[in-house]
Amino acid sequence: MKLLTLALLASLPFAALAAWRLGGALGAGALLGYGLGLFVGLAGVRWQEHLLAVRPRLALHAFAVVFLLKLGLVIAGAFTLRFWSPAGVRADWRSYLVAFPIAVLLVTAAMSWRHFSLLKTAADPGERSAT
Repeated sequence: MKLLTLALLASLPFAALAAWRLGGALGAGALLGYGLGLFVGLAGVRWQEHLLAVRPRLALHAFAVVFLLKLGLVIAGAFTLRFWSPAGVRADWRSYLVAFPIAVLLVTAAMSWRHFSLLKTAADPGERSAT
C-alpha cells in the first residue's frame, strides 16, 4: 500500500517536467492542478480506507463526500484562476482543468483494488458468524 502511494508521489516530478516544458502560466496551472488533485485524491483515499477498516457501513458516505470535495475544488480552482486576475496571471485555468482530473483519475485507478480487498475482509467475519 505504501509502495503505491510512493509511486503516485513519484509521478509529481514527471508532472513538474511537463509543466516546465509547457512554461509560464500554462505550466503553473498544470502543476497546480496535478499537485492539488494528487493531494486531494490521496487524502480522500486514506480517509476512505480508514472508514472501511473502522466502520465499513460508511464506505458509500465517504465516497460521496470525497467526490463532492474533489468536484468543489476543481470548480473553485477553475473559477479562481479564471476570474481573479492576480491568480490567473500566474496559472492558467484551462491547464488546471486538464491536470486536476488526470491526477484524481490516476489515484482512483491505482487505489481502487485496495478498497475492494478491505470491503471483502470486512464482510467475511459477519458471513462466517451467521452460518
